[in-house]
Amino acid sequence: MIATWLYRHFPFPLPHNFFVVKYGCTIFSGGTWMAYKAIRCLLQQRLDETGLSQQELASILHMSRSQISDYATKRKMMGLETAVSIAAVLSCEVMDLYEWEEIPHSQRKRSKHPDE
Repeated sequence: MIATWLYRHFPFPLPHNFFVVKYGCTIFSGGTWMAYKAIRCLLQQRLDETGLSQQELASILHMSRSQISDYATKRKMMGLETAVSIAAVLSCEVMDLYEWEEIPHSQRKRSKHPDE
């Protein structure tokens, strides 16, 4: 299961009910599964809070400043490994890098996973 793998391999605090889905997440809360999508990247706000510039973050992570800018302006979605690295540098949780919106049940795509 991906959540077990995440807990073992990434040095950041994950809520016990957090599961990663491509460009979104699913959280088990109060007996129901809640699906969310990232609607706004908060990277620039987190950088401002810590006093780091995009260039400084890029240097720490051995990335280009333009790549950090692409994430901050949501031109590109950062992958999980990148989000974990950025969260570690900024001393925040991965969930804090985006503003999230719940996906209404009627708009969720049906899973093609054989176990569901």
